Amino acid sequence: MGEVDGAELMLQAYVSPEYEEFQLRQIEELVTQYGDLVELWIDIPRVLSRSYRNRLYQFVTEKQPNMVVAMNNGIKDGAKLRTHWAWPTDVVTMERQLPPSLGGHQKLRMIENKTVYLPAEVCDVVGKHWFYNPEDAPRPDSELLGMYLLARARGTNFLLNVGPSPEGVVPKSVADAFLRLGKNIKQMPDYGIEISGPQ
Repeated sequence: MGEVDGAELMLQAYVSPEYEEFQLRQIEELVTQYGDLVELWIDIPRVLSRSYRNRLYQFVTEKQPNMVVAMNNGIKDGAKLRTHWAWPTDVVTMERQLPPSLGGHQKLRMIENKTVYLPAEVCDVVGKHWFYNPEDAPRPDSELLGMYLLARARGTNFLLNVGPSPEGVVPKSVADAFLRLGKNIKQMPDYGIEISGPQ
């Protein structure tokens, strides 16, 4: 077997066709048995073959045409969409990072010789952890508001993750932090921020 460089390895799937079929059946249940869904988040899509990602995208958008399909772009600022990793997708995701400060998120992209409109979503955690941790306290209110304002000023949606407890409950401290964030946002002009200049 010849050597394979890093770029070629990134193009290869890390899961079997059997796993992809298993995943498709699980997703089929979600998109056909639970009513209208808002967003389907596929984490670490690079491990899935490109042909499967294409098939999955077509399948779920036929079943739920109004749902956003997010193939997670990973921990990057969204300046470059890694199509070998996260395509097709309806949104550019940015984990724990904001878009570049100069120019913000670029919504029009040239992908596979087509101009595509891709909004963006900044995805972060309300505390430190993606999953439930009883010791995980929410970030300070000023930090959460600052994150929201920067994400919006740079042209993106802002998503805060919270891991529910094993009983399925959002911790009171987190619920209170979300309520305070909502109150702080509503105190901003026009319930958000006004962005002047080129968009």
